[in-house]
Amino acid sequence: MSMALDDKQQGHDDEQLPELAEPRSTAEVAEALQASGMVDELLAQIDTGQVQITGEGGLIPGLIKLALERGLKAELTDHLG
Repeated sequence: MSMALDDKQQGHDDEQLPELAEPRSTAEVAEALQASGMVDELLAQIDTGQVQITGEGGLIPGLIKLALERGLKAELTDHLG
């Protein structure tokens, strides 16, 4: 059984996320995510098949979709106000 990225996002608003508000290098962001335990949790879910990496509903396509939607929203806001 695999969960879509959207399914994993629901109900996790109250979890403590690493502070990423300040500009950081990619290595610093990765370190903060690893220190929070999020990387280990994600990899464990991938290992058990709860989260699939590729394919329909997979993590990577889901992240790409979110990034494209965010960019489109920014463009529309810029053009339409």
